[in-house]
Amino acid sequence: MPFPQAHALLIGVGTYIHASRYNVPTTAADAQALAALVQDAQFCGYPPDQVTLLTDAQATRADILAALERLAQTSADDTVLLFYSGHGEYDRSSNYTLTTHDTQWQDGRVVTGTGISQAELLTKLRAIPASRVLLIFNACHAGHLSPTLGDEAPPTGHALPEQTANALLATGSGRVVITACRENQVAFVGSGEHTLFAQALLEGLRGGGEVYNRNGYISVFDLYTHLYYTLDEAVPRLVPQFVRDQYGSKQEPELTILKGVGPFAVARYRGATTLGDFPADQSPLDRETAVREVAPGRSQRAFQNISSTVTIQGDNSGQSVGINYGTLSQNQQTINNQAPNQGAQGNFQGPVTFNQSGTTFDQRGQQIRGDQYNASRDIVQAGRDVTQVRGDYVHGDKVRGDKVGGDQIRGDITIGDVSGAGIAIGHKAHSSGRNVATSGGDYAGGNIDKRAGTVVSGDQFTMSGTFSGAMLNIKSTLSNVAQRIGAAPHGDAATKAQLQALITQLSAELQQVPAEHARDAEAVAETAKVVVEQATKAQPNKQLVQISAEGLKQAAQNLAAVLPTVLPLAQKIAEALRTVAIS
Repeated sequence: MPFPQAHALLIGVGTYIHASRYNVPTTAADAQALAALVQDAQFCGYPPDQVTLLTDAQATRADILAALERLAQTSADDTVLLFYSGHGEYDRSSNYTLTTHDTQWQDGRVVTGTGISQAELLTKLRAIPASRVLLIFNACHAGHLSPTLGDEAPPTGHALPEQTANALLATGSGRVVITACRENQVAFVGSGEHTLFAQALLEGLRGGGEVYNRNGYISVFDLYTHLYYTLDEAVPRLVPQFVRDQYGSKQEPELTILKGVGPFAVARYRGATTLGDFPADQSPLDRETAVREVAPGRSQRAFQNISSTVTIQGDNSGQSVGINYGTLSQNQQTINNQAPNQGAQGNFQGPVTFNQSGTTFDQRGQQIRGDQYNASRDIVQAGRDVTQVRGDYVHGDKVRGDKVGGDQIRGDITIGDVSGAGIAIGHKAHSSGRNVATSGGDYAGGNIDKRAGTVVSGDQFTMSGTFSGAMLNIKSTLSNVAQRIGAAPHGDAATKAQLQALITQLSAELQQVPAEHARDAEAVAETAKVVVEQATKAQPNKQLVQISAEGLKQAAQNLAAVLPTVLPLAQKIAEALRTVAIS
């Protein structure tokens, strides 16, 4: 009999395209077996169209985030099962991250923005209205090692931290977290078709072991109790002694719940067809197991601390570092820029501090996009701290560079020779379009208010905060994309020319977007950049090109109502890029 209100997102990251040494193929097999079982009408009874399975190449960062967003369409009466099996790791800012098929590592740490950060996970789960949500994480794996001296142990990953588990409870009512082991333990892979944890989970969902019939349902508390005692018995029996000597002798699945929260039904019991009311007054949890009951205030505090602080730091030379998951209302955000070509994007509300190792902030090639915008082409050098408050404020002895944008500038400013056409200087200034040449002086054509300085060069826009920054960024991004297409090592000249023309058309169309859809337009431009980068590699991964191309069409679909011309262009670009990738 079906369990109509049940939804599942099952993730198994068995392979990593950028770091094969992290591969644990068994995790993908775990997710596949779990998907088959929960859909089985003879057991759990989840409707097949409400079960999403993501493994290996389908378990990318973009795919997982999109699947989480779809769960926001559930209702308060629904039940959601989220299962993740892969590596939990820390990024270069020491933020816990669930790795994905396309995660990248640098110096043993995850490159920020290439996995699912704990803050992103909290944001996505907070948007899910379902009032019964079971979160299962198997994120720290240890397998059978050769006892030969000198063999390098494969990476294990890190189990979900207690702080993160605590914060997950605050994402909505009825949240329950089960981890495959405690924070200081590992989850043993074993030698079978599935990990030891998955074997126990599958047995429990079939109604075996410590799982009882609760009026036709399986209780989440019974399922956890079964997991704990099954692993307690299986590890010493199935894991060789030398492996346990290496990693520890115990694997204790842990249950984290809010104090006072009772159980709920997670599945049908062996496909039961006669159902009663789920008994909420079951026997209390076995206190000999690894149960953590968290006070609501503690959970809320963990949620606020993780959600309100975002740090990007390290030498990310050449990397595009972005905070791009919506508008962030945060108490503190810190961006430690130690290399060029970094960007932070999003609507930043609250203090934003740029920490630098010295007094020089090298912004060449950097963009900060959002409600607060401050950029210079070369170098802004300040003798004191630089603070941004309600607009742009620069405090210091000297400001050097070609452009300084902001509401207030204090200190001596020297402007050298200026020549060119269409130059406007001043707050809300407009250019007359004439050719102007000066030698060491100022030129004002018409009425120009120069009390606060903003310089616009190149294409001219009526500047209006976030919208103007978005339009400039779209044009710059797609101009670079067109250049990359021309330099592609493969693909015939005609196809490249067609692609460049399509990109130019796309750029022109996106610049017609209404201000309230500027971020959607930016998303199309950035997605076009990603798919072009994939397709123009020396040896493109055709599957990744296909996935990225679908992402481009989906991004364009979000603008179809306001810019109907964008979707056909995106479809043509996607098809042309597939042609380039296979040529």
